[in-house]
Amino acid sequence: MLSYLKNSIVRDANMIDSFVDQSLDTLNDRPQTLDEISESYKKHEELNSKRKDILPLYQRLESKNKLLRSVAGGGHEQLVQLQSKIDQFESMMNSHIQLINDQKDVLKQNVQARYDAFANECEKLKLRWQQFRPREQDMEDEKKCRDSLKLVREKEKEIQDLIKQKEKIM
Repeated sequence: MLSYLKNSIVRDANMIDSFVDQSLDTLNDRPQTLDEISESYKKHEELNSKRKDILPLYQRLESKNKLLRSVAGGGHEQLVQLQSKIDQFESMMNSHIQLINDQKDVLKQNVQARYDAFANECEKLKLRWQQFRPREQDMEDEKKCRDSLKLVREKEKEIQDLIKQKEKIM
């Protein structure tokens, strides 16, 4: 009977320890993209639902360990470390949503900064175009006409680069 109780404690402790270790690994990941943020929310919800199953199991484990101490005079040593891991897990679960929201704010700021830089580049291009665009009188001279064509091609390339930049922002 005592052997069965010890094996039951070890089995439950290993199951809980495995869950907590995997959960801590999951909670330590910092999402970098919107897709990763969405995935982090899902993982958090999954962990939250599994946590509801694990915590009663841990309470039963503590009861078994208490019984083992009263019958055999000593309990299982792994439970102190396990309690520490569970406390760390609970703390990380509580702060995980805040971490995700903070990361979401960082992504928003990054996108806003890229958008502002893009808008600034567009405005600069517009001003340069207005200043240096070909005029009617430039079309009468062949050299000026070639220079104007070269300028138009350069501006077209700049516009294509800005379009690519816009697509990356979107």
